Amino acid sequence: MGDLASDREAAISLIIDEYHKLQTHNPKHELLRYITDVTQDSFRYSADQPTRQAFVDKYAPTDKIPFAVMLTAYLVDLTRAVDQIEGTNRLAKPQEPVRVTPIKTLDDLNDEDIPF
Repeated sequence: MGDLASDREAAISLIIDEYHKLQTHNPKHELLRYITDVTQDSFRYSADQPTRQAFVDKYAPTDKIPFAVMLTAYLVDLTRAVDQIEGTNRLAKPQEPVRVTPIKTLDDLNDEDIPF
C-alpha cells in the first residue's frame, strides 16, 4: 500500500493521461477548462477565478471533501467523457462470466444426434 504522496502522484498521472486523450478528441471540451499548463507530470488549476470556483463547487462542494476525493471525481468525469467519445465504458461493473456447456465430441453423440 502506498503513501499519500505516491497516491496523489498516481492520481495526477491518471488525470493527465485522460486529459490528453480528451484533448485529442475534443480540444474544446468543458472539462479541459479546469486545469491548465498540463505537462507530463503536473498541471495547474485554472487561474480564472470563476472557473476555479466552478471546479471546487463541482468536485469539492463542502470543506470536508478530501483533496484525493476531488481529484478522483474529476478523473472519473474525464474518463467518462473519453469513453463516451470512444464508445467504451471502462468504468462499467464487470459482468458475470457466461456459463457455457461444453460441446459434445463425436464420441459422445449417438446416431440420432448426427445431422448428416
